[in-house]
Amino acid sequence: MRGLMPASISAEHLGPFDYFYWDDFWGVAGLRAAVELLGAAGQKDAAEQVERAADSFWADVKASLGIVAQRLESEAMPAGPQRHLDAGAIGSLVACDPLRLLAADDARVAATVDVIRDRFMLGDAFFQAISHTGLGTYLTLQVANVELALGDRRALRRLDWMLASATPTFTWPEAIHPRLPGGCMGDGHHGWAAADFLSLVRHLLVREVDGAEPALALCSLLRDDWKGQGFEVHDAPTHFGKLSYAVRWHGERPALLWELEPHDPGVTVRLTAPGLDPTWESTERKGEALLAPVPSDFAAEAAG
Repeated sequence: MRGLMPASISAEHLGPFDYFYWDDFWGVAGLRAAVELLGAAGQKDAAEQVERAADSFWADVKASLGIVAQRLESEAMPAGPQRHLDAGAIGSLVACDPLRLLAADDARVAATVDVIRDRFMLGDAFFQAISHTGLGTYLTLQVANVELALGDRRALRRLDWMLASATPTFTWPEAIHPRLPGGCMGDGHHGWAAADFLSLVRHLLVREVDGAEPALALCSLLRDDWKGQGFEVHDAPTHFGKLSYAVRWHGERPALLWELEPHDPGVTVRLTAPGLDPTWESTERKGEALLAPVPSDFAAEAAG
């Protein structure tokens, strides 16, 4: 396991003591975050040293993934280099979200999501068959966040499942019994599940987009019951500044009004609204636009 983190007990949903890509992905992301912090603190030499370590670590992880892909005859990422494609593979999706080491359309991410949807879903929820057995709340949201980044409307079905599974006090257990409505494992009020639910809603409304230039996606997906309904976002913190926007409707055409207060006035941020009009974009900090009509068969497309 050259260049990888040592075998250990890791996230509980991954299973027993082993080598885990989860640990490696978080390790690489942690080093990259340290590079940014050191750079911001003016520690240029230290930042360069840590960046070299991060690049070397990431190269070893990618090399291991390549070897495993040959062994499994699949680009899908298992939980660890010695594992098969069991339910623990869902842990490897952190490389996409939230760590953003791999893009949502990366072949390894896409193959992993396909395996999970084909083998480990019961209805719209992820069924965890390792240790923490049950319909995983935060694990279902792990799939949803990757789907959202791809513009895949199945993410909205995961969101609906979470809404339907919420307790009267709007909390979630760690896992839900597949035949009974209540929690069957872990915390009764699982903080991770609540945090991931809020993250998904936030990403649905405003999401940083990876690429060569700073970019924000407003309303990545439009729920079918939102068509014709005005909604607003106020003072949302983003990596690039504080964003506010509102959606109004003129028949089937959404009107978008927005304002971005950038952290750095010298940085141009590209705005898109893929859930409203995939063709629209702007680099203006403030404005309004009448977007293309949302198709009248929108609800039928959403169901598909």
